[in-house]
Amino acid sequence: MSFSSSSLRSSACSSSGMAESKATPHKHKGPRYANGKADVYSTGASAQGGWASELDGRILVADIPLEQYLDNMVPCSSPYESADITLDPNAFSEYQPGKGLEVQCTPVVRAGLEALVSSFDNKVRPTFWDSHKGDYRFPLTPFAVNHSKSSPDISVSFPGVTEDDATVRSSRWEVISMCIEAKDTDDKDPFPVHKSGKSNMNTIIQIARNARTLMLVHGFLYSFVLGIYGDTVRIARFDRTVCIVSLPFSLHKNLHILQRFFWHFTHPMSRSHPAMVIPPVVGCDPTIRPLTAEENAWLQRHLSRARVKRTGMDVFMTRRVEVYDDHDGTMVPYFVYQLVDVNPRLMSRSTMVWRAIKDTYEEDKRAVQSVKSCILKESWRQLVRRPEADFYRRMAATISDEERWGLPKMSIGGDIGQLELRLWEMCSPNAEDFVGEHHLRLPAVASAVDSSPPSTAESQVAGSSLAATTTDPTTPPSADTPSESSVPSQYPYPFSSPLPWPQHQTFTWSIILSSHYAHRERSHMRFVMEDLGRPLSEFRDTRELVLALSDAIRGHRLAWEKAGILHRDVSLGNILIVDEPNEAGYVGFLHDFDYSSMTDAGLGERTPASTSTAPGNVDKPELKERTDGVVHRVHHDLESYYWLLLWLVLRHTRHNLGHALSEEVFEFGDLSVALKKKMQWLWGGFWEDEVKLVVQDNAPLTSLMANFKRLVMKMCHSRYESDLLTHQSVLDLFDQALAQPGWPTNDRVECTLLDPRFQQDDAEGLRKKPVLEIRRMVVSDSAILKKRSGTVAALDVPPTISEEGVEAEAGPSTLREDGPSNSKRRKSESQAAAMGPPPSLRSLLGPSPLARAAARAKDKQKRSKRSKRS
Repeated sequence: MSFSSSSLRSSACSSSGMAESKATPHKHKGPRYANGKADVYSTGASAQGGWASELDGRILVADIPLEQYLDNMVPCSSPYESADITLDPNAFSEYQPGKGLEVQCTPVVRAGLEALVSSFDNKVRPTFWDSHKGDYRFPLTPFAVNHSKSSPDISVSFPGVTEDDATVRSSRWEVISMCIEAKDTDDKDPFPVHKSGKSNMNTIIQIARNARTLMLVHGFLYSFVLGIYGDTVRIARFDRTVCIVSLPFSLHKNLHILQRFFWHFTHPMSRSHPAMVIPPVVGCDPTIRPLTAEENAWLQRHLSRARVKRTGMDVFMTRRVEVYDDHDGTMVPYFVYQLVDVNPRLMSRSTMVWRAIKDTYEEDKRAVQSVKSCILKESWRQLVRRPEADFYRRMAATISDEERWGLPKMSIGGDIGQLELRLWEMCSPNAEDFVGEHHLRLPAVASAVDSSPPSTAESQVAGSSLAATTTDPTTPPSADTPSESSVPSQYPYPFSSPLPWPQHQTFTWSIILSSHYAHRERSHMRFVMEDLGRPLSEFRDTRELVLALSDAIRGHRLAWEKAGILHRDVSLGNILIVDEPNEAGYVGFLHDFDYSSMTDAGLGERTPASTSTAPGNVDKPELKERTDGVVHRVHHDLESYYWLLLWLVLRHTRHNLGHALSEEVFEFGDLSVALKKKMQWLWGGFWEDEVKLVVQDNAPLTSLMANFKRLVMKMCHSRYESDLLTHQSVLDLFDQALAQPGWPTNDRVECTLLDPRFQQDDAEGLRKKPVLEIRRMVVSDSAILKKRSGTVAALDVPPTISEEGVEAEAGPSTLREDGPSNSKRRKSESQAAAMGPPPSLRSLLGPSPLARAAARAKDKQKRSKRSKRS
């Protein structure tokens, strides 16, 4: 949950110059942290609405031949045409789908799939099993309470795993490489262009949830879900920005297409490491791998010394991860051993925060030398956003170590997507199609915080392509054919058969539509922070919680006043408590500057530049980061600290109002209700006395909550700049509370609203609760609410980037190159038109990169035939 994005206070105090820019419409996202049990269910309105909004306009049907789809979307190291395998034409002869026969047909489909891959080598042959009755809970245990169960109809193992393997039927996501959803009739296919409806939406959401879970648990760069709808088959490829769906094909008439897909899927192009007991599949990240037995023992010795205990899921998720150090151009290995936080959304930054230690196994195999744990973060940055490392470098350059407080320090990091792209350009003929995107993908303008030239090592890694982009971002890669020896060892793919498109930087929008949509692409980043912490919700006592927030506010002030950086996303996952603070050190720190903004030069209270102003002068008005006309300023972030503290106090302390009040104060999904619920909390009814929160046996915290609430109420009710929240006014409240005696120890309690045992199967549905009285109050069109709510509230979603117009907020749509979905038909159900290219746009864009690549391949074949004849 985020507690930022804008304020309850009127935007009249915003600077006039910024207010004229085009506003970013708010886009609903699913709850990251469940507010109550209703948010856990997959059939709940909040979860369904979030998924529908997230997928809306991001389901693209690739109107290209199926063979071309497989060659580009499922790249293969061994051509299917030369494979020594046989095709059984009777593999699905017993499969006779019909209405109401879904359950009866599932075993027949599984048997047909087994027959289809029966001639594959044992080392790469996958296994299939019925899993629709399995208990497949969200695999990341610490966060499972926020998610419901999801059981695929048919599950696919990793290559080489046999049916006798006990783990195959263990109802664990860890053993699944791909999911298959099977429906009984052709009309259940959810992807036709003009198809809409609630059942269609639910089918797509189910597929997307499974794809998301596979990417989280295995670290996939992208994942696949197969849909079998009667005799119709679809292949869906999900990455962090879009889903590309194949054209439909007949299961009975096009068996070779389905067999070819599984051949490609089990023969990825990335090189397999000896430590990988199970061969990888297409979509696996070549920069991560499991630990060898020796490495795991080495890691355990270090963790035992530090008294760190790992759960079974921790052990499974432990992996060796390579971090790109863009300072010297090297890949530095780390062992990540414990997940601290995760963003579970599919098409998003998908941030994962780990505890990790540097891999020094080869230098110290006996684990004699001590190692220090750190925080490793990875995320998928939208190309129009300024890289997060830029903010840390600005802070390092402007804030000395002596004055740094409440802020982490970056050790190393870089953009893996940019590194891979530079190397890919050296050996791929497709690179020439993306010259116009270099200002986004490989920005040539040096960062304002680090204008030093690239090091020798980095220049060697980047080669001639980097030299070209540092001179002119529109200069194409070198036309000279590089030799294999000139491609650095960091490139994990065979030089003679490079990937059609990079994997650590998405290209799906560009290759299916055009470069016009390149701003929607994302790039994979990793970096390491020196500070080690635990989630804010795991505070030991309320004094530690208040201390951590106080330190984070001080860090927020330092970042703004010294470095000109405004965080803009104060939220539960973005403040950590230091694991082992010393007496002179801070207790908490603010991190995750993905959504931050930066002043161009000067510091202090001035309007920040947008993070969407990425290197290369990407400063289009439609990409500006605004939220419904409100320019984000310091007081918005400070207000978010109040809602964050209130969220934690209501759920994790003993107080007079009960934990259930959290569901009456915070709302997901309906933004107007979310605003009015918070208004209701602040004023306690239209003219009634305010609701008084009293924390049991904790006078200092009770006083802090009351005083902080009064400050927020005064700001929201006033239209004077002098009543805005300031760092000093908020810190004075915290300092006064911390100076009071009477803080209890170990007074944190578990929230009673969520219980892992309460997770239900989707079929059970959502248990409807009585409509709360507060809903009837806030929906009414009250004059006093109008007077006091001049702006959008500090809602539960961080700011988003406007993408060529208004973002739709519900109902996944499907788009094809030949036109958009039927918005009139969908609008009656989703109340929003799907976003897509206008009907005439495709003709204006010209041939897509896929079409040009196919033309090049065809010309190459013709030249080869002519040379053979001569």
